[in-house]
Amino acid sequence: MRNYEIFFIRDGGDINNLIKQGYHPNVGRVYTSPQKSCIETAGLIYPHHELYKVENLREYDFERMQPKSETPVFTQRCVKGIEEIFADMSRAGIYKAAAVTHLGVIVTLLAGCGIPKAPPTDFEIEPGEAWLISMSAYLWQKGNVFEIVGKLIKKPRLLLHSCCAPCSSAVLERLCPDYDVTVFFYNPNVQPQSEYQKRLEEQKRFLEVADFGESTVELIEGEYSTEKFKSAIRGLEHLPEESKGKNSQRCEMCYRLRLEETARTAAEEGFDCFASTLTLSSKKKASVINPIAEEFAAKYDVEAVLEDFKKKDGYNRSVELCNEYGLYRQNYCGCKEADS
Repeated sequence: MRNYEIFFIRDGGDINNLIKQGYHPNVGRVYTSPQKSCIETAGLIYPHHELYKVENLREYDFERMQPKSETPVFTQRCVKGIEEIFADMSRAGIYKAAAVTHLGVIVTLLAGCGIPKAPPTDFEIEPGEAWLISMSAYLWQKGNVFEIVGKLIKKPRLLLHSCCAPCSSAVLERLCPDYDVTVFFYNPNVQPQSEYQKRLEEQKRFLEVADFGESTVELIEGEYSTEKFKSAIRGLEHLPEESKGKNSQRCEMCYRLRLEETARTAAEEGFDCFASTLTLSSKKKASVINPIAEEFAAKYDVEAVLEDFKKKDGYNRSVELCNEYGLYRQNYCGCKEADS
């Protein structure tokens, strides 16, 4: 027999970052305490859902200063609340739901009915955060017990510098399970402007059609200023492009330009960390790129996620994803010097 999943979400507080990162799962029905803070929180998280109010999910009445002898009454009321939800889900054939309620209700239910057993303090969470429980008719009928699956984890916000859609494909597939990723398209090296625009539009299209599970990936477009790129590589134009076994000072200056702007933007916009797709290319060395990222991470006081994305078959996976989504794959890195 199939189990029923309920996400108990705490009401109140500033939860915009959690909503932005797709923290809250898709559900078939949303239940809420009838109190204002819960209704408002549920409306923010699930704006397109009808809200089903459950009277017994009300918070403990602290204003009345109820004596300790009345605490079991509150517990019984909370149990009735979850029974109402369970019964309604069963009737409607819904197997995944959210219940937006108060910390006191969540802690009381999980400490009183959840397994494995733990003290109430172990179940305290911040506003907008959630615990997932799994209910079965067998366990509930046997002794008003449900399984505690775990607390939903808030993912760190990561700003990913992307040079192009093909390189971002395998990198996003690897990062999205662990991070709340926003793509930063900052590539003033790409010339001519028509080529830059073509790559930008392909990046946008990929983010719209790709499957990132329950996460959504947004895009920030950086400034397109070829003058900044020309200034960064001035005097180095004649040097060859970096390739396997061969470094290029011109390419290194280009990396520095793009990685510094990524680190600066990540710090300015409140991201927890940043990374770059540059290391996916077989022609680009992580041993050159990652120390630059580290340098700017220290300068702007934001963490750098240092990876060599071509490893673990990353490059080949990007080719597979390009074929799957029909992505445009350019035949040069970006600048006129690389195309010559």
